[in-house]
Amino acid sequence: MKPLIGYCIIAMAAALSGCVHVAAVSTPPATRGGEHSINPFGDDQVRLARGTILAFDCVDSFDGGPCELADFSLSDSSVVEVKTAHLERAKSPYGGYDARPRTAFVLVGKKAGTSDLTIQSSIGEKTLLITVE
Repeated sequence: MKPLIGYCIIAMAAALSGCVHVAAVSTPPATRGGEHSINPFGDDQVRLARGTILAFDCVDSFDGGPCELADFSLSDSSVVEVKTAHLERAKSPYGGYDARPRTAFVLVGKKAGTSDLTIQSSIGEKTLLITVE
């Protein structure tokens, strides 16, 4: 029972301090594979077919706003390419659109292999473990 309490305290501390949440906002074409598996307490997994492009949002999970001052680094740029993206503004739950611009990027699978993508922002960082098939 004590380990469970420790995990709950860690989860609450992470939620209160804000953390980076990354979510795929596009789907691959029907003839190509691609998926994003979210791990809230560790590294996310992304699987892409070569030539597939997936778009992602970067969000502060505490306030729901976009990641601020986001920057990206790759362990192997020959496997996957990362580009910042300019997506339409998110719809506001109160009608209209959120005034804050979205922090977004796209991944392009270049060749078979693996690469780690680390996203750093003012609220923390998140790593995606990318496999291109």
